[in-house]
Amino acid sequence: MLISERSETFAANGYRYGFNGKEQDNEVSGEGNSYDFGARIYDSRLGRWMSVDALWRLYPSHSPFNFAINSPISVIDIDGNIIGNPRNAFTKEQKRIYKSTNAGKKLWRKMVWSPKVISFHNVDDYNMGSDPKAPNWRFQENWEASGDSYHAGRSMSNKEFKLLFSSNYDSNIEDMKFDSKTGKSKNIKRFWIKTHIVISKRAIEMAVFEYNDEIMFKAEDLYDEQYAEVMGITLEETEENKQDFIKNNSLNEELEYRKTSLEEGYHTASQNRYDLYKPTFNEETGKYESTGEVIPYEKREAEIEAKEFAHEEAIKSMSK
Repeated sequence: MLISERSETFAANGYRYGFNGKEQDNEVSGEGNSYDFGARIYDSRLGRWMSVDALWRLYPSHSPFNFAINSPISVIDIDGNIIGNPRNAFTKEQKRIYKSTNAGKKLWRKMVWSPKVISFHNVDDYNMGSDPKAPNWRFQENWEASGDSYHAGRSMSNKEFKLLFSSNYDSNIEDMKFDSKTGKSKNIKRFWIKTHIVISKRAIEMAVFEYNDEIMFKAEDLYDEQYAEVMGITLEETEENKQDFIKNNSLNEELEYRKTSLEEGYHTASQNRYDLYKPTFNEETGKYESTGEVIPYEKREAEIEAKEFAHEEAIKSMSK
């Protein structure tokens, strides 16, 4: 709430902000009494939100209308909702990527306002050190074991994320269940209320290097005369054509990094059903049943949809 003697001066200068630097909404409860935090409206006279906390399940011992669990000095609430580690440098980096396009901004807002607490992690920040029994060492080893050789990024439940630090990690974690109504798998809420987006920039760098090395090898492997014959060009055009081939087919490391981040964010905020197993429809029960046959990764609708979104938005973000 603004100091009364200063309110006229601030108003004259067009100053619209107050508590926590949030914009005032003077039309609702009078001058300086109501602030827009983004996810919710805060009433400074009561020290309360004017709507229920979307994440109230995380704080069963507190009122869903309280501000900063009634401890505004020791606890912060940035926008009335949560990104699990907002002050982390890697999270801030993701935020800049998302906010560089309009669709990315909308996706970031969905993540902030989601009932999930979403945290970002860079695998490379978990330094292995020298002790094989240390949690960070196990995290790195389990991360590599949970995917292919260049495991770039994944969204995972809190249950799986915690297991990455343990010695008994198993990637076959039961944190999803088959939905007989849709024929798809859905998250088990109690495991996903805290969701982790984990990315390895080092893995992306290695994958891009290996792919580009292969592209260069393809261009340089043939003698100029052979290359000219295969491509249907003259010998004089060969060198320039080879360079164009390398340039047009090589991957951009920054672009691939942004695509990975946006793809995982899309999975987390925009999808709650996944086509993991081939379903069959039971005419008698009117419900779907799982065949247990895993749908190949590249043929899953959820993956195709997320990749298309990420590719388009990552290219847009690179042009700004």
